Amino acid sequence: MKKILVKISLVVAIGLMLFSQVKAQSSEGRFPFLATVDFCGELVDLNGEYHMVTNAVTSKSGNTMYKSHINLKGIGVGQTSGAVYQVNEAINESINASKGSNVTLTRSFLLVGQGKAPNFKGHITFHMTVNANGQLTAEVDNFSADCK
Repeated sequence: MKKILVKISLVVAIGLMLFSQVKAQSSEGRFPFLATVDFCGELVDLNGEYHMVTNAVTSKSGNTMYKSHINLKGIGVGQTSGAVYQVNEAINESINASKGSNVTLTRSFLLVGQGKAPNFKGHITFHMTVNANGQLTAEVDNFSADCK
């Protein structure tokens, strides 16, 4: 999921920089993802696609209201157990940002085990800092999973 998050964060950062030059902008795209994530001691290979729709409006003062809707669909296979998992999430985000701002996003998602495989709930916290020139200067993401 970290690779997914990095891709999403780069899209957000680029979007914030680009959208700060215009009054209103919309975009849409489909992006594949591939990641290996440790869910409670089981490495799970995930792959799928996310569909992202974004809208941004920049005020005369340079502040940007950024909204996105992301549909995430994919499957995962446990490297040790061979268990199959499904991920199917919808994420809605709103960010008010200006150059020289900090943004922190927190997300949770469910990896649904098929058959007797357990479900896992993942949590992602992401933070980025954009300087007064609109450049991404810091990016941190943390991932954890509930093991039950």
